[in-house]
Amino acid sequence: MQTQYLEYLQQSEDASHASVPLDEKSEEQPKEEEKAQPEPTKIVGKSNPFKSVLTTQQIKLLVECINEAHIFTTTITPKILSDFFACKLNGVLKSNNNRLLAYLMMQLSCYNYIAYEWQSVIANNKLVLAKIKDKYLTRSDLSSATDNVKCIYPKGYEIIDKYIKQLQKG
Repeated sequence: MQTQYLEYLQQSEDASHASVPLDEKSEEQPKEEEKAQPEPTKIVGKSNPFKSVLTTQQIKLLVECINEAHIFTTTITPKILSDFFACKLNGVLKSNNNRLLAYLMMQLSCYNYIAYEWQSVIANNKLVLAKIKDKYLTRSDLSSATDNVKCIYPKGYEIIDKYIKQLQKG
């Protein structure tokens, strides 16, 4: 009795495959793959991962601060800093001093110019390279640098403090 049932199942399976032409079978597979990869959704408006409330004038002031303190290995412009805060850099910045970078970002966060989660934003968007190892700064790297500057101020912190006071004056 089982063999009759098995033969019945094999015949019905063969019949179902025979009803679909070979060309249609091969066309069905790519369609399934296309469905598995949804089209990326286009989001309109400005992205603000840092939740930055800095004005154009404040950005210019920060550019002076960053360049004077030599936080990065290159001189930056207001456009570069704006792109940095929008996470839309055309490349990456290379840190000259992780502790100074952490101190600046911590100060900006303390005065609510940027989000408290700035470390994650920098790490997740791969915005900054470490000076020595040429690898992206991780949240752990930035967290360690931030903890370090809370105890011992980094060399050059007074430059940052001077500009932060100017930011507050408006």
